[in-house]
Amino acid sequence: MLGRFSSSSTGPASTIGVSASKRISAIAGTTMDGGSFTGGRGSLRRSTLLAAISNRIGRRPFVAGAAGAMAPRQVRDKAKKIAAHLLEVSEEDLEWEQGKFFVKGSPDQAKTIQEIAFAAYTDYPQGMEAGLEAVSYYDPPNLTYPFGSYICVVDIDRGTGEVKVRRFVAVDDCGIRINPMIVEGQIHGGLTMGFAPALLEEISYDENGNMYGSSFQDYLLPTSVETPKWETGTTVTPSPHHPQGLKGVGESATVGAPVAIVNAVVDALWHIGVRHVDIPMTPPKVWALLKEHGAALEQ
Repeated sequence: MLGRFSSSSTGPASTIGVSASKRISAIAGTTMDGGSFTGGRGSLRRSTLLAAISNRIGRRPFVAGAAGAMAPRQVRDKAKKIAAHLLEVSEEDLEWEQGKFFVKGSPDQAKTIQEIAFAAYTDYPQGMEAGLEAVSYYDPPNLTYPFGSYICVVDIDRGTGEVKVRRFVAVDDCGIRINPMIVEGQIHGGLTMGFAPALLEEISYDENGNMYGSSFQDYLLPTSVETPKWETGTTVTPSPHHPQGLKGVGESATVGAPVAIVNAVVDALWHIGVRHVDIPMTPPKVWALLKEHGAALEQ
């Protein structure tokens, strides 16, 4: 199964600043299609060349993260101009290393980010606005397209109709992975969420409209007992129009997992004439198909 997923948003903004007292402040916000959020799930830590500046942004790093990356770059560029002014050299003569700008070939001639931050309010170049801060608004120029390929192998018990996932291999590409551990967790969770409606979860009603499975005693959610072992892999294709090469990942596995599982079951039953199975593919439903096509084992 090959899946393609996209997401977009407008209006994320990030403000990064360093005060004269060398205190760093970072403010991030994003307005999403369908609602606004002051926080969110996930995390983003992006270190810029100004290593002292770090920004943590939750929710949609591929949009809010872009603003969070561009604002520190603006601060860096202004800091470089101030350092050149203080050292009486051109900007092209400066290099950056952890915590300071220094003159190429003369590392002793340097200004730390703390000295630059103080000078931004006391000794900055003529015509420059005081302060060392920047505000960046990011409006995505295009959609992002994370993608993945999933392969599923199943075994079907002809006596009970139970479907067992023998192997499931998922390879996802969400661009640059800021925090691989979080991405891996999202993929594992998404795979399990996709596995559930394919084989277990169902909302059904009787002839009077009463719901079957109205409690968790009757509605089957996958636990570690039912969930198969996920084999995951990754490819990295940076987004060409994102400043950090990011895409999205959170919901992709949820889309691909049920498709792969259903296709595997249909493929296993293809030789007896089955061309379609409605989800969830519960044991009674699968056994009924086996019996209809003369392949069920009856005791």
